[in-house]
Formats: sequence, C-alpha cells, structure tokens
Amino acid sequence: MKQLLRISTKFNQQELRQDIHLCILRSDYMIDKETYQLKLVEYNTIASSFGCLAQKVGEIQAYIKDKYSDVI
Repeated sequence: MKQLLRISTKFNQQELRQDIHLCILRSDYMIDKETYQLKLVEYNTIASSFGCLAQKVGEIQAYIKDKYSDVI
C-alpha cells in the first residue's frame, strides 16, 4: 500500500497526466456443480480499513491450514 501511495503521489505531481482513478476490487467465485463453470458470486471494493486486516487474513489462513491439514 505504501508503494501504491508513493506511485500515486509521484503521478499526481506531474504536469502531463490523465485523469484516471485507481480501484482495488475483490471478486469471489464458486464452481457450479451442474455445469462445472465458475460463477461470480460477489464483487466488492476493498474499504480503506481493509489494510489493517491484512495481517489477520494471513493468521486465519495459517490457523485453518494447521487445523485442517489432514483434510486438505
């Protein structure tokens, strides 16, 4: 995130620039059992508060991996 903000700041200081915006998006998919096709089930923007949760995501993934390693 820090690198993205640095890039954004440097970009916005230039004289010649396009008026564009950066969006960070997340989408979730599931496999349809009947057709075996991926189906989009959720499409979200990522809130500004999401950054502080990044460490927690890694922690919960490690917890699930350890707890269910015999199943996976």
